[in-house]
Amino acid sequence: MEFKTIWTLLGLAKRANAEVLGSLVEITHMAFGDADGDDAFLPDQAMEALVNEVHRQAVDFVQIDEEQPQWVNVEGHILAADGGWWVREIGLFDADGDLVAVGNCAPRYKPVLEEGESGDQYFRLVLLTSNTAVITLKTNTALAVASRKYVDDNTVACRSSHMRVVLESQAVLAGDRALSIDASAGDIDLTLFAANSVSARAILLHREDDTANTVNVLVVAGTVCRMDDFPEILTGQDETVSLFPRAATNNWIKVI
Repeated sequence: MEFKTIWTLLGLAKRANAEVLGSLVEITHMAFGDADGDDAFLPDQAMEALVNEVHRQAVDFVQIDEEQPQWVNVEGHILAADGGWWVREIGLFDADGDLVAVGNCAPRYKPVLEEGESGDQYFRLVLLTSNTAVITLKTNTALAVASRKYVDDNTVACRSSHMRVVLESQAVLAGDRALSIDASAGDIDLTLFAANSVSARAILLHREDDTANTVNVLVVAGTVCRMDDFPEILTGQDETVSLFPRAATNNWIKVI
């Protein structure tokens, strides 16, 4: 069976209109449906709504593909707490609430925690367009999850004996930095500063080595973080926490 994403007739009309008027098509939401149980569902350009929508939320990313400049990648995900239904159809809606693109996927069930198993599910739809300039590119910093490639490309390795990490709200966006800590050459001390804003939420420091050397992180007062055994670290004074070797728990700290 062929799985694909296509522009709807309304989406094509809006795209053409944007090219003429110099305006933009702003894709804001991704919706999911069960296609009324039809495992053979195929998207149709005439569709103005999903066959049977079960969930909708804001998109994570709308970005031009790095290797295929005629592709627009639209990413979204369903949170672990949402579910109890099948996903067979996916729709993209614009700022006007119109269905501008629709696709199908291999049937997948989205469980909820009460069923004994759950987790976030991620989706990427690829739209082909000859003029990506008419598509509004966006990142939802509150929901976005960086791709593995993006994290790899933006990871800073730390092997020095002391490093001062400053996360400024105006300079760092969610997913922009992952700091890999390698203490195999000796002990490391870090001082962690962070702005209390959404823009600093996806900063992750994680330890890569399995040596007995120590990694101590000085968390400056007022910085909100979490680790495996500590859902929230927020003190009125500076506090030092240790990052344990990779094989142990508490080998990472995340600014939230």
